[in-house]
Amino acid sequence: MPNEFKQGSQQETQKPYSADFIAKVEAEFPHWPEIHTALDSGSESVGRHLKEASAFGMGPKSVVEAFAKGREKEILEKAEKALRIAKLYELWRHSR
Repeated sequence: MPNEFKQGSQQETQKPYSADFIAKVEAEFPHWPEIHTALDSGSESVGRHLKEASAFGMGPKSVVEAFAKGREKEILEKAEKALRIAKLYELWRHSR
């Protein structure tokens, strides 16, 4: 008699991502094959990637220096991208 419990526990079912979610993530990261593969396979690693990518990445010193050099637009663009990615992470978190 086969051990159905053991066999079932070895198979991990991953909930596929919606086409809309995939399109949003791929638009934000058009040149990141690893996240595209994770999306296509329904991998949970998408959440980790989004969480890590949502960090703003500029410390206070860098912000002050950039403003002093007239690069406000660059800072704004980086902050807006970080916010978009954070929203994608929240979408991911609530879909799992």
